[in-house]
Formats: sequence, C-alpha cells, structure tokens
Amino acid sequence: MSRQLVVRTGLVSTQRLVLPRPTPLLPVTAIRHLAAKGKKKEKEKKGKTKAASRPVAEEGGGDDGGDDGASAFDLDSVKEQLAKASAHLQKSYDGLQTGRASPALLDGVMVDPGGGEVPLSSIAKVLAQGPQMLTVSCYQANAIAPAAKAIERLPLGLRAEPQGKVLRVAVPRPTQESRQALAKQARTLAEAAKSRMRDVRQRAMKRANAEPSKEEVKRAEKDVEEAAKSAVAAVDEAMKAKEKEVLTV
Repeated sequence: MSRQLVVRTGLVSTQRLVLPRPTPLLPVTAIRHLAAKGKKKEKEKKGKTKAASRPVAEEGGGDDGGDDGASAFDLDSVKEQLAKASAHLQKSYDGLQTGRASPALLDGVMVDPGGGEVPLSSIAKVLAQGPQMLTVSCYQANAIAPAAKAIERLPLGLRAEPQGKVLRVAVPRPTQESRQALAKQARTLAEAAKSRMRDVRQRAMKRANAEPSKEEVKRAEKDVEEAAKSAVAAVDEAMKAKEKEVLTV
C-alpha cells in the first residue's frame, strides 16, 4: 500500500501527498545470478556471430584425388591415380601419328590471350577434319590470333588459317624434321605424365606418414615407392616405343 504524508501549516487545511512504495532490495545472491546470466547470453551471442562470419569450406578436392594428406592411406587409390596418368598418356600417343591430323598434335600448346598463358584446350576445342586438317574452335574472339601464333611456333611446320572463330590447321606430310618434332612431343607428353605421377606419390607419402605405427608407416611408404617406380618405368617404355614409331620411315 502507498503511504500518505499529511502536512499541516497553521490554519491551512491539510494536504495529502501520495508517495510511491519503495522497491524492495534484491539479495546479493540474486544480483550475482542475474549478472552471470547476462554474461552467458552475451557470450552465446558473440559465438553465434563469429560462427556466422566464418567462410563455408568448398566441397570437393582437386582432380586425381588431390587432398591435403589428412585422409587415410589407401594403396588401391594410389595405384588408380597412377593408372589414370598412364591412360592419359596412352590416349595422347594414340593420336600422335606421323603425317596424320590428330588433336594430340596440339597437346601442350600454351596460349596467352591476355593475362597469362593457359592451355589451348581450355580456350578452344580441337578436332580432326580429315587426315591432313585440324580445326581449332576458339571460345572467345580475342584468343584466335594468339592461338594461331602458338600453333605455328610448334616445330611441326603447321599453318593456322583463321576463319571467324575457327582456325583451320593444315598438317603437312611427314619429313625428317617433322618426325623429330613428333619424337620431341612424345618426350614432352611423357614428362607431363611423370610429373602427375610425382604429385600422386607426394600426396600418398603424406598419408602414409599418418599411419598409427612406425611399422605401418614404413610398409606404406615402401608400397607407394614401388607403385610409383613401376608406373614411371612404364611411361619410359611407352615413350621409347613411340619415339621409335614416329622416327621410322
């Protein structure tokens, strides 16, 4: 209930003032409880804000099963990746024929359409149009001229004739010089395959080092080394066979 204060001043009639009821004081324990609760809510709010500000990790890794070495060691996966590199090389070799138009003739061509060199295959589609003609369909008009220059720099005697967004590349009949150029191309393709295999080996070794015991680490590293050596040896054999093929008149 409110308290009333009566004020009397001489003969003046009384005046009643209504005062508000005082708020009861909280116990010390209650005050501490409320303060702790407020700090907890503030902490939770900051945590949610921080979590929402973190960038979402991109899904998926690179091709050929690339990762940061944190996944479990799997020898079958290592062999599969090495086999993919060998298969890619063999596919390129199948199209590398003397005196015949094949998209493989332009494998490894680098083009600078502005902003740095990129593989020709990333800016154009290469197709064989008959035994002596290739067509290079560029996706962007600004890539036509630099692509033509890059193709004509090859030691294969190729000539690139622009027709709209398409380059028509005539493949001359083989000469001794062109055969030597094909042999060099075979070595370049083989080195690219071995480079991919070295990357596979490096990633596999990181996973092998994460095995739970020293014995398992040692065994895994040995398995990776043997698989990589076998794959590289197969690449060398394929390269020698291809060199002999293109140099034979």
